Amino acid sequence: MGTGKNKRAVARLNISVDALFLISSFLILTFIASCGRRADPVYVPSHDQKKMAEEPVVQGDKAQREAQEALPATDVQGTGGPDAPAGLVGLYTGRSVILAWQEVRGQGVKSYRIYRSSGGAFERTGESPTPAFTDGNVVQGVLYRYYVTAVGKAEGPPAEEIRILTEVE
Repeated sequence: MGTGKNKRAVARLNISVDALFLISSFLILTFIASCGRRADPVYVPSHDQKKMAEEPVVQGDKAQREAQEALPATDVQGTGGPDAPAGLVGLYTGRSVILAWQEVRGQGVKSYRIYRSSGGAFERTGESPTPAFTDGNVVQGVLYRYYVTAVGKAEGPPAEEIRILTEVE
């Protein structure tokens, strides 16, 4: 008789492994994004952005021209756009990529724009009112690059780029 009760108890607690993994992954990413200093981040351009700013665009170099045009308008002087979001992290769940970052506080941020590239130019893949985003439009076995910008009166500079390889080990 005891086995019937045990089976019913197990059936009530039958949570799919995928759902449990997604929930725990999201909680871990939220914890990581909320840790650390909560002050406004300081914009530091990445090595690639510095290099692109220093190198002139050659007329025949279409790929470099497209890469520069794909970057959002940045506001390094602070005359309108909020600072870049800090602490961008991502996790591939087997079906989607979950992104999280630190909230940009006190600068009139209305939303965050998420940009993605899978080898070509960056394209805006979504927008979120909160410092988290799930990209459900991914294909397994592809290397994706992401960055995020904060949007207030204007769009701010991009966060440090991250790379996510959509492979299951």
